[in-house]
Amino acid sequence: MTPKPLARLGLIVWIVASGACAPPKESAPAPASPAGPLGVSGKAPPGAIVSLDPVPARDFPLPQGPAILDQYSKQFVPGLLIVRVGQAVEFRNSDEFGHNVIVNRRSTGGAIFNTSLDTNQTHTHVFERAGEYAVTCDLHPGMLATVFATTTPLTALVGPSGTYVISDVPPGSYKASLVLAGGGLKEQTVTVSGPRTELNLTP
Repeated sequence: MTPKPLARLGLIVWIVASGACAPPKESAPAPASPAGPLGVSGKAPPGAIVSLDPVPARDFPLPQGPAILDQYSKQFVPGLLIVRVGQAVEFRNSDEFGHNVIVNRRSTGGAIFNTSLDTNQTHTHVFERAGEYAVTCDLHPGMLATVFATTTPLTALVGPSGTYVISDVPPGSYKASLVLAGGGLKEQTVTVSGPRTELNLTP
């Protein structure tokens, strides 16, 4: 039996509609863009400190809790403490005898504070300016430490092999600073855009 014209028209409409509702063919995913945190690594003199300050400048949240510089066995521990400007630093005496804690700004020799700590006493200080600070005890001349205050958490100490790694670096432009142990400063700009940016710094 030949289909009636209206029935044939309904069949055509159903076929066209079914094709329109078919799931589209899958296309290849677009390549991922480096939008997340990246990394910077390279070579620099052992013992130097590398810092990345964003350009333009931006604020980073401070770490929770104080940084700690302790004293025991007639030593400051650690010998180098990297802290953030505005972060509380707790100076402790875990030794069995008293110490004097003397802190001076290394670049100028300007006095920051001088305090005595008996066993189990603490003293808290907030460094308001970036830079290196010498920590000594005049009762025990062999005791020496350095506090390095920085405005950015993107900071690393160059290891004995002359290499460093700074992880979780947001993409963008930065001022890279190389601070040498005992003084000296080198700065240059760097753009972080790939998964790993190589930045070799020499004095």
